[in-house]
Amino acid sequence: MSKKFWIAALLLVAPLPLAAQESDGDYLDKSLEELLATPVSVATGTTSTSASRSPGIITVITARDIERTGARDLVDVLRMVPGLEVELDMGGLLGMGMRGIYASEGKVLLLIDGIEFNEDIYGAFNVGHRIPVAMIDRVEVIRGPGSAMYGGYAELGVISVHLKKPTLENEVLYHSGAGVMFDNRNATLGRALGTAYYGASRRHVRFALSASGDFGHMSNRTARDLYGETWDMSNERVASLFLHGHLNLYGLDVRVMVNRYDLESAYPSYEFVDYSTGHYSYLASVKYDWKLNAKLTITPRFQVKIQQPWHTPRLYTPEGERFPDWEYDLLSQKYTGELNVNWQLLDELILSGGLAYDHLFGKEYMGWGYFAGNTSAHYNNVAIYLQGLATTRIVDFTLGARFNYHDKAGSSFVPRLAITKEFPRYVHLKLLAAMAYKAPTMLNLGENPDIKPEKSQTLEMELGLRAKKWASMTVNLFATRLHDAIVYTLVDDLDDTYVNQRGLSTAGLETTGKLKAQWIELDASWSMYHTVRNRIDDYRVPGDDSRTLGFARHRLYSALSLNPFGEFFITPSLTYLSRRWAIVSVYTDANGEDNFIYRKTDPEFLLDVTILHRNVFMDGLTLSLSAHNLLNEHAVYVEPYQGYEGFIPGPGLEVMCRLTFDNF
Repeated sequence: MSKKFWIAALLLVAPLPLAAQESDGDYLDKSLEELLATPVSVATGTTSTSASRSPGIITVITARDIERTGARDLVDVLRMVPGLEVELDMGGLLGMGMRGIYASEGKVLLLIDGIEFNEDIYGAFNVGHRIPVAMIDRVEVIRGPGSAMYGGYAELGVISVHLKKPTLENEVLYHSGAGVMFDNRNATLGRALGTAYYGASRRHVRFALSASGDFGHMSNRTARDLYGETWDMSNERVASLFLHGHLNLYGLDVRVMVNRYDLESAYPSYEFVDYSTGHYSYLASVKYDWKLNAKLTITPRFQVKIQQPWHTPRLYTPEGERFPDWEYDLLSQKYTGELNVNWQLLDELILSGGLAYDHLFGKEYMGWGYFAGNTSAHYNNVAIYLQGLATTRIVDFTLGARFNYHDKAGSSFVPRLAITKEFPRYVHLKLLAAMAYKAPTMLNLGENPDIKPEKSQTLEMELGLRAKKWASMTVNLFATRLHDAIVYTLVDDLDDTYVNQRGLSTAGLETTGKLKAQWIELDASWSMYHTVRNRIDDYRVPGDDSRTLGFARHRLYSALSLNPFGEFFITPSLTYLSRRWAIVSVYTDANGEDNFIYRKTDPEFLLDVTILHRNVFMDGLTLSLSAHNLLNEHAVYVEPYQGYEGFIPGPGLEVMCRLTFDNF
């Protein structure tokens, strides 16, 4: 432990008072002053504003951030975001946690080029080997409630992924890489990936088409379930195919996405042969920005989502008997029409609002009556939202609200207020208050037709400081309270349901910052949370009311990028997680009831090092070599509720080589 401590200290002692990842652009090519003036899209509808004046707590991660740190997928990208943690969902798949609260099932919204990616059966999205990082231009994360503008999947946050868009007459990108995981002298394929992209931009036309594939393994470790059985995770294969098309013709914007994501699990308690799940999404969006004049834009939009989450083909036991009870085949379709208006009414006042209508259709093909005893269901959802941003000599005000009516779950009204102020000498202050909601999903209502929307209130205060060209930092205090929380409760090994439980409150601190010298870039972030009150039994740790199950009290990220000469970069980065509570085993007592055994995990020091050389041999050719989890820590992903999977190991040491060519 002493070696790990000193390695961590070398990387972290300098940035601790600063802490980072608030970059607003390509910080390797721009001065910090230029970056702080760069507009970024935040929770103001179609309005853009500077990060220090935006009415939200945001983190922006650019393509260069991803490239220099050697991020392999969205899991590595989201490590750079304070307060956000990747957790075990179920079935070996990974989900989200935000500020000490389990958020996988519809509490955090994922947008890809503005298209909603959450599936509508559970409201979830899973990460790991899924979104091609070579295609990402930037990732914007709203750390806090976004329901007032983005609806019922944005209760605790919004992750908005922006893919590359063509700006030249002809653009080409080719990216390929392979990684190998090492443990106990054994080698396992971590991943093999590739991306091909072509884009073209003319006077009034932009066109882009890309295809990406990712195949590999989630881990090379030996896993153990709650009953003591073990299995080799190097036998679990994961594969993802991602297709994307984009056409912009005289303001008419058309996007199409296809994602097929499959995981084969060797989990022994399933008692099947070749158990696998597939998550398939077919998405399309059409919108038109109708600019009536320089100050008024009307945007009609139509979106289609067709998804099959947790799709499980026919299952057989080792004896060759079919096991239909675990076969799973559900389909969801969502059709959304929206009309958005953005109007600069005065020089000091911008209004943004709109009307949205969703029609959802669900179908199950097992004949089990998943939708309240039926094999299909129809839902309708109507929302109206409005937000105003007023600039005064004293402060800037943002006031907004959303009213949502769901024909089965009822209505929700969520207002938000933000007061922001930029002081002389590069200081800013934000005071934010917002309500948010999580609308029940198809399976929430299918399991429990009487379930109500989940509600929350969040208070935030951010203080930001920056030097003109070399440093910046922010400190953010937050407090979030959930009530009528929608909770997944496992009754026994095969029976589950959803209920409203009383609630959960967490509070904490997030610090972010940046330091830039002539050939050094330093980013870091530190976040901590404390459970104020927890009345959700499934998230509770017996004997420790200050924490929720599965979450690290302290989380720290630091990246130090060295550019000693030319286009050559060396970037060590470190993620530190403090001890977490996890369920490690289960036993059945004399009354036939299951009892969980809890234990704290060890602290984790995940050290990565990336060596990158741009324009090597020829313009546009980039080579990189990275080592992930260099200390070969036995990191784990913890299930943050009282389920029956507990935790699974993460990947060990992985060495990855990548080649990228582009003419951008």
